[in-house]
Amino acid sequence: MIRFWFKLFYAIKFVGVGMFAPYVAMYFIRKDLTNLQAGSLVALVSFVGFVAQPIWGIISDKYNVTRLLVTISCWTTSVIVLTYTLTDKFEYLIIIVTLFSIMRSPLHANVAALALHHLDLKGVREEYGKFRMWGSIGFIIATIISGGFFFEDNLTTAIYVFSGCLILLGFISLKLPDRGISSTVQWRDSIALITNSQLLRIFLLGIICVGITLGIADQYLVVYLDEINASAWIVGLTVAITAFPEIPIMSYAEKFIRKWGLRITYVVG
Repeated sequence: MIRFWFKLFYAIKFVGVGMFAPYVAMYFIRKDLTNLQAGSLVALVSFVGFVAQPIWGIISDKYNVTRLLVTISCWTTSVIVLTYTLTDKFEYLIIIVTLFSIMRSPLHANVAALALHHLDLKGVREEYGKFRMWGSIGFIIATIISGGFFFEDNLTTAIYVFSGCLILLGFISLKLPDRGISSTVQWRDSIALITNSQLLRIFLLGIICVGITLGIADQYLVVYLDEINASAWIVGLTVAITAFPEIPIMSYAEKFIRKWGLRITYVVG
C-alpha cells in the first residue's frame, strides 16, 4: 500500500507540474512583462531554489522532519502560487516568485529521500524508477490537457489546478512513511568532500550547466511555438513528447542498474 501512495504522489505531483510549469514564461509574457522581465522571473525560481535547497536539507536532517517539510511545502506553495494571479507588477512578482521558490524547494528532494529510504529498507533501492515513472505519465497527460484547453487564453486556470494538486499532495504526504537520521550529520565533512575533490566539483558544475540548458529549452520552447502560431494542441503535444522517453527508461531502470551498475546507467541516461 505504501508503494501505491508513492506512485500516486508522483503522478499527481507531475500532473500539477505539467499543468503550469512549462508555460510559466508564457504566462509572465502575457502579463505584459518584457521578455527580459519574464526571463528574470523564471531564472529567479531556479536561483533561489539552488540557494534554499541545502538549507532545507540541513533542517531536514538535523531535526528529522523530512516528511513534515514535504507537507508544509505542498500546502504553503499551494497558497503562494495563487498570488501569481493577483498582480501584474514586476516588483511584486519578484517577491512572490522568491517566496514560491523558497517554499517549493523542500518538496522534490525530500519526497525522493522518503522514497529511497523506504526502498532501502526493502533492499530494492534500484526500483525508484518505478515510482518516478508515474510522474512522467502524469506530466504527459497534464501538458496535453493544459496546452489544449488552457494555453490560448486561460493559463490562470492552470494555476488553480496546480494549486489544487499541491493541496492534495499535502494530504497524500501524510500517508508516506517518514525517515529518521540515526547518526549526527557532519556537514563540515560534506563541504570538505566538495573542496577536496576536483572531479566532484567538475561534476557538479556540469550538472548546473545541464540544468541551465534544460531550463531555457523547457521554458522557451513554448514561447517559440507561440511565436510561430502553433495551435494550442500542438503546443501541449510537443511539450508532452519530451517526457515520453522517460517512461521506458524509468520502467527498465532497475534492470539496467542491476546489469551495468548505477554509474554506467547514469552516464548512458
